Formats: sequence, C-alpha cells, structure tokens
Amino acid sequence: MYSAVLQLNQVQAAPNASAKHGSYEAADLSVAKDALAEGQELQDLLHWAITHSDAEALRQSAEKGESLEEALARRHNVQQLIDHLKQEPTEVELLKAAIAELRNQTATPEDTTAALEAVQLLVEPIDLANDLSKLGGLEPLLHLLGSEQPPAVQASAAHALGTAAANNNALQALLLTEHPDVFKRLVSVVGSRDPAAATKALYCAAGLARNSREGAQALLDAGGLDTAVSLLSETPEGAPRPAALRRKALSLLADLALVNPQGVGAKLESSVGASAVTAALREQLAVAANEKDWDTAERALLALKALTAVPAVAKQLHGQHPESELDALASALRGNAGLNDEYRQELLTLVAAARDALALCRTAASERTEL
Repeated sequence: MYSAVLQLNQVQAAPNASAKHGSYEAADLSVAKDALAEGQELQDLLHWAITHSDAEALRQSAEKGESLEEALARRHNVQQLIDHLKQEPTEVELLKAAIAELRNQTATPEDTTAALEAVQLLVEPIDLANDLSKLGGLEPLLHLLGSEQPPAVQASAAHALGTAAANNNALQALLLTEHPDVFKRLVSVVGSRDPAAATKALYCAAGLARNSREGAQALLDAGGLDTAVSLLSETPEGAPRPAALRRKALSLLADLALVNPQGVGAKLESSVGASAVTAALREQLAVAANEKDWDTAERALLALKALTAVPAVAKQLHGQHPESELDALASALRGNAGLNDEYRQELLTLVAAARDALALCRTAASERTEL
C-alpha cells in the first residue's frame, strides 16, 4: 500500500526533453502534457492520444511530409503512452493509499510523516480537499494531532489539515459540525514545546478561523487567544520565541480581531486582558525595529490596526503611547539603505495606517468621556 504513496513523486516528476519514460519518447509525453496543461483532465488526455493515433491522423501526417515510418513510430509511441497512463494511479487513488497508510498502526513515524506529506500535496486542489472527508481522511488526521504523537507527525498532520481547509468554506463548516474538538487539539499542539509543530498548528488554526465568525469563536473558546498572546512573550526559561512562531501568532491575532472583534473583546475581559495584548504588540514592534525584522514588523502593524477595532484594546491604547515604537520603526525603515524601496513604502504606509487607527481610538474615547 505504501508503495502507491511513493508513486506520487513519479507522477509529479516530468521527464526532460531527452529522457525516456518507460519505452516511449519523452517528446511525445511532452506534447501530451501540453494538452493537459491547457485544462484537460486525464480522460481528455487519453482521448487526445487516441485521436492522434488513428489512421486519419496518420494520413494527415503523411500529407505534411512526415514519412510513413515516422508516423507509425509516433502512433506506436502514443499507444504506449495510453497504456502507461492507464496503469498510473489517479490522484484519488493516491489519496486513498495515503489515508490507508495513516490508519496503519504498524507504520513507523517516518512512514506516517511521508504519507502526511503526500496528503498535504494532494489536497491542495479544492476538489481533492473535499474528497478528504468522503474518503475518511479527517479522522486519522485529527488523531495524529494527539499529544502521544511525535512532534514531526503532529506538524505534518496540522500542515495537511490546514492545506485542505484553506479557503474552503465547506470543509471548515464540516470540521466545526462533525469535529468540534479540532481547535482544542490544535491549541494543545500550539502549546507544546516543539516550535515546528506549534507553527504548523497555528497555520492550521488560522486557516480554519479565517473568514468564519463561527470558526473564530470556536478558536477563542478553545483558548486560542490566550495561547497566541503567550507566544509573543519569552519562554518560561527566558528565551525568545522563534520569529516564525511569533509571526504566526501576530497574524492569528489580526485575523481574530477582523473576523470577530466582539468575541475577542469578551475573551480579553474574561482572561488574558487587553493590557497584555497591547504590551505584547508594543514589544514586537520594538523588536522588529531593533532587529530589522520587516516581516514581523508588517504582521505586528496589521495586528495593531485590526485590534484597535476591539473596544477593550482601544481603551488600553488610549492611555498608552505606542507612537514611540511606531516612530522607531519608521526611522529604522528610512535608515535601511538595503531595503527595497517599494517594500519600504508599503511598510511606511502601514505605519501611517496604524497611527490613524490610534488617532481614531483616542477620538472615540474622548467622545465617550464627554458623553
């Protein structure tokens, strides 16, 4: 069964112009693949090959100056291509094989990880992502997020599930309905001590919650906000978190605030507190300026702007002055000669947008005070 999963690499690899694939010329496969690239599926490709191997096609080739021997050889090569493609597993068959490997209780962690990587690649198209549930693939993916699994397996499972759910409203709704514990599992992985697993779990959680108020609320209820904020501070041992993990946490904060600001506000009042969020954002802006980490700076600015729409955060920002961090960041941007001018301007525009959002916070707070 696992050998079928390994065939994925053979399916994905295209032979070069001078190579032989099986016993037919790569040039014929290249022509066929061009037809497929124009939007045809496998059955269309087979039909194309058949129409290019009939007697009429041979006569037309002869009229164009192609010798009978060349035309017959071409027909033979195309027929071999047809036979080869009929023997190749379809993507659905590969997905079935990979899911079967995920259910294999005797598989090694390495084999399971390889099968998960195959699933992740296969479910990138939304049609195959929707097949994941029909083929029984969701249950093993969720099981492999469990705390008893090696971190590498957890990371690959989160990556595969996140890929399938990305921009897929149907699958997101299905997960919330039939597997409501998905966010608890993901938050548990995020809280683990393995940065790679935590980063992939954040990626998956953000994909499930993005553009879905219900998904965002489910993530909030599972403790996602508290966990994301905690990732912006140092570890219990006093070490800084990996930059990739902090960036994912910042992006998640921005997504939650944009999709469900009321839910974020309610959760802040009952748990982590708005002051912790604003302090974490200011720290990330300062770190980004000092380390010239523009990716982190961009995500921190987007999170700050989004969170100003949350009343509890806006109230905290009214009494603070994060403009000092914004000034330092703008100065670092202008002073970095090696930074792409267009990207520098994009970031400076985000700095200005964050300033405007803070100004609106203060105006709104003043109006409420006057009332």
